[in-house]
Amino acid sequence: MNKQERQQESGPGDGLNGGGVAPGALAGGAPEFPPVSTRTSLWAGLSAGFALIAVAAGWPMVDVTGHPFRWLLLSAGVAAIIGAVGGLAAVRLSGTGQALTAGGAAAIMFGIALWLQPAGTPSIEVDIRGTEDLDQMIVKADANLFSGRPDPESHWRFLANREQLKAEYFIIIGSRSGSRIIIGCIPTRILHEAMAPPGRLDLALIDIEEPAPAAGAPPLSRTRVSYRLVRTGRDVTPVGEAGQPTCPPATTTPPATTRAQTGSLPFLWSLVLRPAYADIAPSWPVSRQMQALSSGRLDSELTAQTQIAGLRSAPAIAQLMAAWIPEQTARRGETGLVVGLVAGIRANPPVAAHVANALTDAQLRSVIAMAGDPDQTNRYNATELLGWILDSTAWSPGPRDQERERIFERILSAIRAPERHLGSPEWRTDQGNLIYNTLVAIQQSKCDMRPQDRPAFDRTLVEFATSRRADAPRSAALAEQTARSTCRR
Repeated sequence: MNKQERQQESGPGDGLNGGGVAPGALAGGAPEFPPVSTRTSLWAGLSAGFALIAVAAGWPMVDVTGHPFRWLLLSAGVAAIIGAVGGLAAVRLSGTGQALTAGGAAAIMFGIALWLQPAGTPSIEVDIRGTEDLDQMIVKADANLFSGRPDPESHWRFLANREQLKAEYFIIIGSRSGSRIIIGCIPTRILHEAMAPPGRLDLALIDIEEPAPAAGAPPLSRTRVSYRLVRTGRDVTPVGEAGQPTCPPATTTPPATTRAQTGSLPFLWSLVLRPAYADIAPSWPVSRQMQALSSGRLDSELTAQTQIAGLRSAPAIAQLMAAWIPEQTARRGETGLVVGLVAGIRANPPVAAHVANALTDAQLRSVIAMAGDPDQTNRYNATELLGWILDSTAWSPGPRDQERERIFERILSAIRAPERHLGSPEWRTDQGNLIYNTLVAIQQSKCDMRPQDRPAFDRTLVEFATSRRADAPRSAALAEQTARSTCRR
């Protein structure tokens, strides 16, 4: 049984414990934040942009379906240059005057090219109700989509053209009072299906707050928050997965854009947007990545996350971990760092061993504390990272012997003495959440650990189950089930 299958089997916790990771959230597939090469440079973006402009300057005036091909090349060149230096594009919706913005060269190119598209090109405007209290939001498919709102009291919305929706899924990332909300694996199919006139779709973000912990654990967190994105209308249908899910492999092809609808423009866009879609940005030094993660600017945070997800070598991971000082890093920054590390490990699992070797005691305590956070994004990604770290202890090459023993001791102590892992008050860690999600990580990884390392975990879990059946029945049941389980190897 693999890691994803065991993840699907984990269920909710006790009233005391809060819950684990959302069932079915790890169903296999690509990471939501695809890694980019840290060697990518600003000069590559500038070179691509100026090259396109140079070609456009020498191109004869040829009119293709009423749109100068040279102008498209020139637009792509300008977009590549602006995107490389971190510019934003903006479009204004007709009727409302609302400005929607997006970053990256591809988005800028679409902003320049929107007015060039023939009448009748399929597009859609999407309202996301329940987002009035989000201070920032980014919507990403093949590239960033245009998103915004008329005023700070309104809900967010976004605009998409069919040419921007070649991917199987899109993702919504929001920020609320320092917390990160990630809804991924949203099928682009729902956007394609709603493109028929009038080209509108209503979604809603719903917060699910569960009761305060039961007696027996310090109520450091009064609620446990989960998020759901639903399609509104006659039937309220959930779409996507919260946390930072990996998505099932693509199984369908989005509806094709016909020539009758858009003429030759899709072909032209696919040709001239190729350099723009690279979304070329210079790689940042580690110090700037860490600053960006705590900057409060969602676009900068996601850029740093993407760069972190692209790290592969042990020295690069060690340098990053050396820059992470939990006592000096804001909660928002630690969230972004863990999300980026998880995305990188999914894409290249050996990174987990590099992380395990570089983890300090303070950092491991912070990850364990994050697993007990009431916020779904935090506890989801921290739990997964703990599972990957445990997995890596059986790999070759894997963590050194002294690091392996230290990791085991710290994770087991979260079961024996969770009060030692509560972290800073900013984390709002709940002991019940912390225990349950640590158990989830152990359950995921037990059979991937070395056979000689499993007995110590089994003993601790049996002791916990025996002593906590009364006040934490579900956690006790999970502990006993994991301890009694047999592994085939």
